[in-house]
Amino acid sequence: VAVGVLMAIWWIAETIPVEATSLLPMALFPLLGISGMKEACAPYGDPVVFFFMGGMLIGAAMEKWGLPRRFALGVLSVMGGRPVALVGGVVLATGIISMWVNNTSTAVMMLPIALSLHRFVSTHAAPGESSGVRNFGTCLMLGVAYAASIGGVGTLFGSSPNVILTGQLRESLHQTMSFVEYARIGIPVMLLLLPAAWIALVVMYPPRVREIAGLKELVAKERSELGPLCPGERAVLAVFLLAMAGWILLEPINDLLARSGSKAALTEAGVAICAALMLFLIPVSLKHREFALDWKTGGKIPWGILLLFGGGMSLAEALRKHGVNEAIGEHFS
Repeated sequence: VAVGVLMAIWWIAETIPVEATSLLPMALFPLLGISGMKEACAPYGDPVVFFFMGGMLIGAAMEKWGLPRRFALGVLSVMGGRPVALVGGVVLATGIISMWVNNTSTAVMMLPIALSLHRFVSTHAAPGESSGVRNFGTCLMLGVAYAASIGGVGTLFGSSPNVILTGQLRESLHQTMSFVEYARIGIPVMLLLLPAAWIALVVMYPPRVREIAGLKELVAKERSELGPLCPGERAVLAVFLLAMAGWILLEPINDLLARSGSKAALTEAGVAICAALMLFLIPVSLKHREFALDWKTGGKIPWGILLLFGGGMSLAEALRKHGVNEAIGEHFS
């Protein structure tokens, strides 16, 4: 309990970097006789950690080749030139991208698109529409922020708390939650919250600006500048769809392997790591020795989040092993 309280205080107060706080179980558990070093370190190598790492590497490859930007501009191109509709398009595009790319990266990618829309509207709006233009900007900025968080709810590696949830379920209740089982809950919640956020924003900050001529053309111009899908985009998209098929068809594939008498088994973490490795192997340009993913790009993923997973799960396992969870439950009952 003392170690748990110490970690909570250090995480909240950021006494030291939150990632460094996550290493406390390795330092203190053996020292205090709570568990051995091997036992304290084991959760840092949990399959959940590598599942999320594989997902982040796929997301990094998507960012490298600009797939999320292409998708976002595609959504906006069908929304017309009305500011209310454009806010909805930004919210929708951000939410869907954030299902597969971490929330912060999604917000960073969508910000320039939202800013260019706001800049165009503010330049072409009538003199009496300044408050509407300001509200339009507010809706766009908050829409990106809210939708990035809401979209992260949709899939298992959309956001780090989702992965922590599955680890806790397995460690504490010995129950597994597959990618598909989570999506059955996460996607409906996301589809409910995205339009709710859009409606709330345009009601609280009504973007009362007339339809701007040329706004749709601006989006179309930015989209045309991207050109056709380049080899890198095609490679990443193919691997991503293959990984999706693996996660969705995981149970049927394992049932088929079991019936054939094979001891082989496919796991969600295995699919994620295989997909990431494929990206490192697929050449995009042999002349320039360029691959769908390189370590210069892959090495920039937020490794500290993986330490946060490990530290949290190591603490959770110690609380479970020593009966702290049960004691707290009995106290409240």
